[in-house]
Amino acid sequence: HRVLFATNHSAPTKHQLVEKLRRCGVPCEAQDLMTSADAAAGLVAPGERAYAFAGAGVREALEARRVRLVDHHRADVVVVGWHEDLSLRGLTLAVRAVLAGARLIATNQDRLRPGEDGPVPGAGAFVAAVEAATGVYAQYAGKPNEPMAALISRQIVGSDVVVVGDSSATDGGLAVALQARFVLVRTGNA
Repeated sequence: HRVLFATNHSAPTKHQLVEKLRRCGVPCEAQDLMTSADAAAGLVAPGERAYAFAGAGVREALEARRVRLVDHHRADVVVVGWHEDLSLRGLTLAVRAVLAGARLIATNQDRLRPGEDGPVPGAGAFVAAVEAATGVYAQYAGKPNEPMAALISRQIVGSDVVVVGDSSATDGGLAVALQARFVLVRTGNA
């Protein structure tokens, strides 16, 4: 059976995520890993100017698509993802770019994500701030949305697909989108 990994965690690079899985004893190659950063980048055309209000994983995925990264409000698209260095300056640039006509794409709508000491605000909370300030609603790319389902569908062959995950909303929703069976792992994130 082919095993694919799909995550809404868009901040780390592919290499960082693969190494984390390997340290846990899980064999993984970069081509077996689908991230919400990849799904979001797939919504941006090569050559477009993007402001990444996001972590290194989103910037890496955009650069892989030959998207021009900009650090100002004259962007064609704003991509919002989770990142640790959230700042008023970054939020202001994102808001100004959207108000100037940039499309708004979010890696995922997860309002919370697991942190070392408990839940922390997720990418959905970050994009909610941009949406509230601009009145513009984002196109969501990660699980359970169509861009992530399409990314995975291009990698799987056959109808015997099982989605295993710890969230009935995101992972279960992805299973529905893929017309697959779903196994819920009870880790407290259900």
